[in-house]
Amino acid sequence: MFCSTRYILLGPGRASASNLGPEYGSVYKKSTIFLSVVWLVYPIIWGCAEGGNLITVTSEMIGKYKAAVYPRDKIADFV
Repeated sequence: MFCSTRYILLGPGRASASNLGPEYGSVYKKSTIFLSVVWLVYPIIWGCAEGGNLITVTSEMIGKYKAAVYPRDKIADFV
C-alpha cells in the first residue's frame, strides 16, 4: 500500500501538479515531502512505544505531534 501510494504521489501526481504551473508543482513537492516524513516516522514511534516499550505513551504522543505539526509549520513558511 505504501509503495503504490508513493508511486502515485511521485509519478502521475507530480506530473499533474507541474502541468498546472510551477507554483503548484512547488507546493505539491513540499506536501509530498511532508507526507513522506510523517508516514516514515509514525510507525517507528508507534513500534518503539507499543511494540518495544522503549518509550512511554507520553513520549509517543509528543513524537507523533512533532512529526505531524513541526514540518507543516516549516512548509508553511515556504509556501
